[in-house]
Amino acid sequence: MQKKPKSINALMGYMRDVKGINIKGSNDKKKLRYMGYFHGYKGYRYHNNPANTYTFNSFDEVQAIYDFDMAMKTMFYPEIMFLETTFKNYVLEVILDEVKVKDLQIFMQNYLRIINHFLLGVTTIRKQLIKE
Repeated sequence: MQKKPKSINALMGYMRDVKGINIKGSNDKKKLRYMGYFHGYKGYRYHNNPANTYTFNSFDEVQAIYDFDMAMKTMFYPEIMFLETTFKNYVLEVILDEVKVKDLQIFMQNYLRIINHFLLGVTTIRKQLIKE
């Protein structure tokens, strides 16, 4: 039987009563709801492995780590997206050049036909193995 998820008030109570974090009021509730309990607090509760837990005294400390993480993600996201797009385009260009196809649509049709043929072959082999 699955456990019912805790409400935001219950999560705040858990953080306060069990973890000893000073968290209270509608302002902290809004912040926790915005960051998300699992992404925010639970995601930052330890370093590298659960044996290296952080000791938070106040919700402001959790919020500061969350804000820092978001700032880092915001700073690097455009560069990472640029590299990812460049890499994918380069790989696609190399593949198309390697198979000597200049038309992406023709390549995709051939690729899908090859994949379907392969999957049919796998299914046929599987059926033969089951019979034996």
